[in-house]
Amino acid sequence: METKNSLPPQVPGYTLLHIPGRISTGRSAGGICVYVSENISHLVQQCGDHCAAEKLWVKISAEIGTPNDIYLGVCYYPPKGSTFYRSADGQDQNPFASLETDLEYFKDKGSVLLAGDFNARTTDLPDFSDDSALCQHIPGLPSELLGCNIPPERKNSDEKGENNPNYFGRLLTELTQAHSLIICNGRLKGDENGTCTHRSANTGQSGLGGFSLVDYFIADQDFYSGSLAGMKVRNYQNFYESDHTPLDIFVSLSPKTSCSTDPKPPCKSSSRLGQRTSQTFNKYSLEHHKTWHVFVTFTQPPQMML
Repeated sequence: METKNSLPPQVPGYTLLHIPGRISTGRSAGGICVYVSENISHLVQQCGDHCAAEKLWVKISAEIGTPNDIYLGVCYYPPKGSTFYRSADGQDQNPFASLETDLEYFKDKGSVLLAGDFNARTTDLPDFSDDSALCQHIPGLPSELLGCNIPPERKNSDEKGENNPNYFGRLLTELTQAHSLIICNGRLKGDENGTCTHRSANTGQSGLGGFSLVDYFIADQDFYSGSLAGMKVRNYQNFYESDHTPLDIFVSLSPKTSCSTDPKPPCKSSSRLGQRTSQTFNKYSLEHHKTWHVFVTFTQPPQMML
């Protein structure tokens, strides 16, 4: 999760991983933090060489019950125009340049899952480049016979407008296409319509105001098709102190898994690893962060808590 606290609180039952943000005038450094359930903390480690103010990478061992190690990148990218992107010579930088370098490195080592606030509005921009164009030209022939792995059409409740899609949305979909990644929002069971995740500052508790989709789960093709059971976007009314609503994604474990992921919530930080959402955890996170949250839950099929 993104935090505005330079020293995030310790939460009982969780191991804290944290990367501080850049200090800017008039704002606390904050940063990104991940809370990992102590049930699985021995299987999770921070990838320090690839962490920066806008991203925190962790490795989740395949011993948890997945086919490969998972490299989870928890991200927060400030909006376009932020001094965060200003280089020493005063020029704006590509916000996702270093993320692309990370992807090239981690995709050779295991599965990749990105999560967080990208400030990217993508509407209906194509996010997935399918090399098996032949599938499109043989009517009635199942794509699996041709080795095609085409995800379902992506839905997005964030309607097109004058500034939608935005600049970051175009850059993000270029990134996903270049690295064969799939946006999970609007595709997985539980979020088939691509629910909006952010409300503008003038949106009251009545629900009136502007909504957008800027928080995402993004996975590589194999992880998307083989391990993800579903996702959901929670109700704003339960998290009214934040302008972002929490997101959950559910990762299927092998039925033979012996690792306990039971009592406490999973890894949080824009991600949480474990199983059930704990009221205690939510209380701590909302009181001390009041920003955005994503939860990663590991569960044995056919369970999925939607």
